[in-house]
Amino acid sequence: MKLESYDFETLAREHGTPFYLHDMDAALAHLRRLKEQLPEFVDVIFAMKANSNRAVLQAFDGAVDGLD
Repeated sequence: MKLESYDFETLAREHGTPFYLHDMDAALAHLRRLKEQLPEFVDVIFAMKANSNRAVLQAFDGAVDGLD
């Protein structure tokens, strides 16, 4: 994601502030790399209290071993 490609004033008008902009492609790529480095018997569980945004939870739902 390139931040220069976003018009933050327009985003703020459309969505209000504060708003959170997540790069889910990057987050999922990091998650895949993490899982590749861990032993197979280690589960990756996402703590929903860390970020309860529905879109984030939906993206991580199939990529992690569980949601807590």
